[in-house]
Amino acid sequence: MSRPHISVNLAMTLDGKISTRNYTASGFTPKTDLEKLLELRVNADALLVGRGTLEADKMRLIIPDRVLKGRKQPLRCVISGKGEWDLTHPFFQVETAEELLFVTLRKAKEENEVAVDSIEEAVGYLFSKGIRYLHCEGGGAVVKSLMERDLVDELFLTWSGTTFFGGEEAPTISGQRGEYLPESRHYELISLEVGEEQECYLHYRKKKRAT
Repeated sequence: MSRPHISVNLAMTLDGKISTRNYTASGFTPKTDLEKLLELRVNADALLVGRGTLEADKMRLIIPDRVLKGRKQPLRCVISGKGEWDLTHPFFQVETAEELLFVTLRKAKEENEVAVDSIEEAVGYLFSKGIRYLHCEGGGAVVKSLMERDLVDELFLTWSGTTFFGGEEAPTISGQRGEYLPESRHYELISLEVGEEQECYLHYRKKKRAT
């Protein structure tokens, strides 16, 4: 399948949680993490999140002018089952960047909606529209769907090494408790940077298969 290069960026606690068990914004990373998040967005043709993450984190998926420096805002994409979009959400109040909404459990109703059967179909659709670098910011269920299909080329993880959530209900990088991936995915560590508040910034790249 022809598809974009796909990267994922997530922050996680010492025990691998990416949010609270109630899927609320956790706020366990320092301000430096936000700056790195924006730097990663700049390189992308399109950004992707799940509807739950969009709402929990009140995301707009835009880049400030000071970081964008005259470049075009990436296409902002959200994927959901039935959609159930809250049009009062800050995401829908942005006039300086285009948006595209994927729905998987119904037909498209709006001009900016596209009905797809899977996240793989959504990724293929984006490639057909000229997207060559897709950057995903969660949540865990979306990342798991990408991992199941072996579509993640790079991982950027902010590891908050001083925060421990505990418990089984809070989501991890690959969603909640459930089935394993169909097979293991293998990545190599490209870089590791320790921040001023003992957080670690990890960059992984998918290992090339031996031929």
